Amino acid sequence: MLDARVDCLEAALARLADAQAQTQADLRALAVAQKRTEEQLTALVATVKSLADAVADLKGDKLKRHYREHADAYFAPLLDRLRVLSVEERSSLAADARDAGRLSPEETHDLLRSDLILRGKAADGSDLFVVVEVSSVIDSRDVTRAARRAQLLATATGLRARSAVTGMQGTNRVTSSAHRCS
Repeated sequence: MLDARVDCLEAALARLADAQAQTQADLRALAVAQKRTEEQLTALVATVKSLADAVADLKGDKLKRHYREHADAYFAPLLDRLRVLSVEERSSLAADARDAGRLSPEETHDLLRSDLILRGKAADGSDLFVVVEVSSVIDSRDVTRAARRAQLLATATGLRARSAVTGMQGTNRVTSSAHRCS
């Protein structure tokens, strides 16, 4: 009877050893699968980020196009006889200022990167430019950039230039500043 119990225990121990070996093999396979999953997840996250960046760029381009095509609807209160300067007009204006020594090459390039440049008549009848920065989320950098480029345009032309920033929403800091100014 003791021999039968020992044999039974040895058989159970052998089954446990086999099960332990199988468990270890399964854990190794699981670790390999987990590593593969982590690599795929990392690649997926990079792809989603790339797509999100591309969509943000497209939304920004669409927003700029919208403001360019409907500038009169948004900026008529600032300018009478408003017109959006074409790429050619902007380029000529900036190049003439650079060639006359009123703008450096770097300043010329900065001015040309403006999202929109509008020209029209101010309420007092004088010529006025408005440099517009368009951004999905307006922040203080947009405000600073628009003001800097308006100053460059005034230097380039000798005419008054104002800055404007427009978009879908503003950061809390920009929104509260805008409310204080209005």
